[in-house]
Amino acid sequence: MVQRLVNAIARLPRKTDMDTVRRVVLADINASDIETMEQALNALAEFEGLIKPTGSPADAAEQLRVVDRENAIEPGVHLLNAHTGKGQQFDWVFIPGFEDFHIPGDRAVTREQLEEEMRVVLVMISRARHGVVVTSANSLVSKAGNPYRTKESRWWSAVAGICPMSAEDLSQHIAMLSAA
Repeated sequence: MVQRLVNAIARLPRKTDMDTVRRVVLADINASDIETMEQALNALAEFEGLIKPTGSPADAAEQLRVVDRENAIEPGVHLLNAHTGKGQQFDWVFIPGFEDFHIPGDRAVTREQLEEEMRVVLVMISRARHGVVVTSANSLVSKAGNPYRTKESRWWSAVAGICPMSAEDLSQHIAMLSAA
């Protein structure tokens, strides 16, 4: 379905709106194929959520990639943003920068924007098979080179409650992996 969506968008002008994308994708599906139609509608609904942060269907489509289900995740470290990791599983997920004004971002001001950022954090957490490591800094350096103190994210306690692994538990898990 992702490939179908990407192919449809590639045939359209770059500034195409979501209604046109929806119409083109659904036009390629036999109306009597209810299962495919339902998959397409679900994919379009999820895809629409990617458009808000990127600005256009073409920009959102550039973030999509088709994965081989037999070998979806190669061994190693994968550096992804929260949106490109959607639909994948990883042994461990690391979320650095869990300070206010980073997570949630300083541009999220309305209740809806904050709720969307929390949904993204929960998606990141849900990608982990074994555990999640969340970090924050006590201080950072501004672009002007000035150090400043940070505050932990307003969501720190909620996320810590979801991810209760201690540093000791993490060390034990790593030792177990090293011994195997």
